[in-house]
Amino acid sequence: MHEKQHWVVILIVLCFGQFLVFCGMTMIVPFLPLYIQELGIHDPVLQTRWAGLIFGINFLSTMIMQPIWGAIADRYGRKMMLVRSSLGMAVMIVCTGFATSVWHLFILRFLNGTISGFQPAATGYLSANTPKDKMGFALGILQAGGISGLLIGPLVGGWLAGMIGFRAIFLVTGVAMFIAAICCILFIKEKNEKNTHIQKPVFTIWDGYRSILQNKQLNTLFFATFIIQFILLSSTPLLPLYVQSIVPTPERVAFFAGLVSALTGLANMISSPILGKLSDRIGSIPVMTGCMLIASIFLTTHAFAKTITFLLISRFLLGLCIGGITPAIQSLIRKLTPQEKISRTFGLNSSALSLGNFAGPILAGFSASYIGIAPIFIIQAILMFISGIIVPYLLRKHATVIEHRSNGN
Repeated sequence: MHEKQHWVVILIVLCFGQFLVFCGMTMIVPFLPLYIQELGIHDPVLQTRWAGLIFGINFLSTMIMQPIWGAIADRYGRKMMLVRSSLGMAVMIVCTGFATSVWHLFILRFLNGTISGFQPAATGYLSANTPKDKMGFALGILQAGGISGLLIGPLVGGWLAGMIGFRAIFLVTGVAMFIAAICCILFIKEKNEKNTHIQKPVFTIWDGYRSILQNKQLNTLFFATFIIQFILLSSTPLLPLYVQSIVPTPERVAFFAGLVSALTGLANMISSPILGKLSDRIGSIPVMTGCMLIASIFLTTHAFAKTITFLLISRFLLGLCIGGITPAIQSLIRKLTPQEKISRTFGLNSSALSLGNFAGPILAGFSASYIGIAPIFIIQAILMFISGIIVPYLLRKHATVIEHRSNGN
């Protein structure tokens, strides 16, 4: 009973912390392209390109740093990573509110990615302290906490943009990050097991990752994380501009851009715990496969949105599918990872995620300047459908035994 209470308490604290971090981060998403306009970029072609660059550069630096932070967490403790990332992001995002040029915004987003990493730190800490037969459910709940932040953040950001202006929202975001850090300091207890890691022989970072990278099943899951994020994030910085093209009243663009993101988050929050629990029962691979194939259908409908209502429905249905993909991938990664390598494995997965987050918006931003935004959704749908076939095939091809229905995993 004590063990159950322990992981549940950890889940609650990390879920709340992740809610605050995601809420703070996504407050700026609805107006980031509009903030670029305020910084002097008025050409529509340049706006789409800068939106992709500024949105994606954050994830490039994240991709570079996450394996390093993961190795440090495994050796010296995971709580430190939670506090470091939330406090660091609080400082960087507050500074972003004082940007005076688009280049300042670009540099600050790069630095923010360097210091970030709350989500992989929380995932690693939770997975190290959760019974394996509860892994899918726990990770689904953790994702729901983050997604609820994605739900509230854009709505609050879109609403505050018209109330206090763009720059003041960065201060609000920084406060949310700071509160998340305080929660981790007060309520997360570091286990003594970190000391045993310190006493082990010291290896280079590459030596520590070599055995992980030799696992073909994990490599397949890293690829799945990359391609999913590449697909989903490629259109994110373009959505406000897409909303702007179909909303007849300009003063409502920021609100509807926030609502589009919020509905996706709402659907994700609803489906993540349900589909996570389902993956504990029938297996993570079937749940992940079904969600990816169905998501390709709803990505297609985005391209044919002529009204904001149609777009909102499409985003909601897509969000329901996405809620089953990430927890399934994370659950499979945890089952294939030794206890002493959890943080560095999730650090590699976070790098794959960040690479997708970086490459997707940049390529989509440049492509949209030539072919428009609507065709981007068609390309997303094709990639999602192909991935829904290839990833499960590779997992089963390389796996001896990943999961057994008989033990509920």
